[in-house]
Amino acid sequence: MSQPAPPPIPPRVRHDSVSSTGAGSAAQPPPLMPKNPALTLQHHASNSSLNSTIAASVGGGGGGAASFQMQHNRAASTTSTSSATESLALAAAFPPQSPAPFQPSSPPQPAGPLSRQPSANVTNTNVASAAANSPNPDSMRKRAPSDFEFGDVLGEGSYSTVVLAKEKSTSRYFAVKILEKKHIIKEKKVKYVNTEKDVLNRVNHPFFVRLFYTFQDVERLYFVISFAANGELLTTIKKLGSFDERCAQFYAAEIVVALEYLHNLGVIHRDLKPENILLDTDMHIKITDFGSAYLIGQDAETDVRANSFVGTAEYVSPELLTEKIASKASDWWALGCIIYQMLAGRPPFRAGNEYQTFQKITKLDYSIPNGFPPAARDLVEKLLVLDSSKRLGSDSAGGVNAIKSHPFFRGLEWNSLHMQQPPALVPYLPPISRNSVPLHSVIRDDDDEEAAPLQSALESFTLTAPERAGMRSQLLLRQAQESQWHRFVQVDELIIKTGIIHKRKGLFSKRRQLVLTDKPRCLYIDVDKMEIKGEIPWSTEMRFEVKNKKTFFIHTPNRTYYLEDLSADAYGWCEQFNALLKQYRATIAAGMHLRQQQNLDS
Repeated sequence: MSQPAPPPIPPRVRHDSVSSTGAGSAAQPPPLMPKNPALTLQHHASNSSLNSTIAASVGGGGGGAASFQMQHNRAASTTSTSSATESLALAAAFPPQSPAPFQPSSPPQPAGPLSRQPSANVTNTNVASAAANSPNPDSMRKRAPSDFEFGDVLGEGSYSTVVLAKEKSTSRYFAVKILEKKHIIKEKKVKYVNTEKDVLNRVNHPFFVRLFYTFQDVERLYFVISFAANGELLTTIKKLGSFDERCAQFYAAEIVVALEYLHNLGVIHRDLKPENILLDTDMHIKITDFGSAYLIGQDAETDVRANSFVGTAEYVSPELLTEKIASKASDWWALGCIIYQMLAGRPPFRAGNEYQTFQKITKLDYSIPNGFPPAARDLVEKLLVLDSSKRLGSDSAGGVNAIKSHPFFRGLEWNSLHMQQPPALVPYLPPISRNSVPLHSVIRDDDDEEAAPLQSALESFTLTAPERAGMRSQLLLRQAQESQWHRFVQVDELIIKTGIIHKRKGLFSKRRQLVLTDKPRCLYIDVDKMEIKGEIPWSTEMRFEVKNKKTFFIHTPNRTYYLEDLSADAYGWCEQFNALLKQYRATIAAGMHLRQQQNLDS
């Protein structure tokens, strides 16, 4: 009997686009998984993490080492002798074994980026018991590609692709990470694949991703894992701009508990960052991406990896850059960077390129912005310490208990974090000046009152079409003669409103010229360099919220813009925005559809 053909690897796509693939017979291309409105997922641009939208359960198995080696030899017959050694290591990582048992319950359905449901996946205060699963006969059966229907691409990287999949026998949804064997060996990534599988099989904790099955065919390896419905922590930070202190405290605490558990297993993550921290349906964290991890106490060959450069520029510890040594304290450095980013809206160390970023790290060149909570500032300053032996959390500086007892975490119940309801995600905007006040905005999907269109001068015209066209021509002519901003817009684009604003992102603020046109478009311009710095994307889902005379928010699907008009005309801005959205809603919708098609075709 012929073996069913493996699912084709989906075409390379951008991370913010959606493509589909499936699983079927050898004669026919696999059918697409039926589209389900409940399966709307956010696709994020992340060049460093393939696990950006997944979470996993301890498991393994499927496929014997001998058959793996025979299949792999055919797939990689042109590789060198050293590559053959790599393939043996890869085969050893997939020995004959049965998947770890688990309770066959329906995994959580994807939810909106900021939605919450009552926590149901952890019911026991004992962490190990909460993550354990009960045996089930079906769970012991070896899986194959033909057991799944493959759907949307969730993410992709240099040697693997992650797709959404539905298990045919149970109708459960998973993410499947598909790795190409030849490419893994060619790029010398075997050790990273083995390390990731090893760590996934060790962790058994609510704050970590969980692996269900592994199996293989002639050309590929498959990791079957459940997806995290609310995506990356980074995406949520970008959406809100920054977290308030309560949110930052809660998520920092979950990261501390997760790292304490990981370090007790003898594992150093070494690439901890917001892209590798996922949010599940209940908005609890799931740490992922263990390819760069270091397992303390491994053989001499593996120990060399502790002294090799890994990680992401903005979060890498200084000792790894200067001494090429990583330790548990390296993960605590990353925690300091993440706490800073959650509260300030951007990483503490950022520059035009990696070299300049590394220079900032080794010189401890960063600043704390105004409005940063004092207790959080003290904690960050004790975590971002060049000498790793003096860094809070290191063995010589009090260990993890020194972090847990810090005033920033005062009042926190550590033992039940995984059962607590996470706080509402609220952006915090401390005052820019003495005369202003701190601002909060809770993003709600049903906020019709704040999004209601206001009466606009654009809607009060009673002119005929020819009269409006003639008036517009006169206005365009006058604009070309008198407005210094005319050169930034298109030839037939009329500026409706413009003015100086402060554009807020987290705790940082920049002075910009906001230009609203009748396309409609909204540009923001650097008034010193006289260059366009960006454009607020139009969407039928965008909403406009007035906070006071000066301040207004523009909510878009992927980000909220916090703007302060120095002339105190926030109402006027929102009036014009609402009028344009109402007038051009059909045009905006058509443009959104066209962009989606272009993403699919690229």
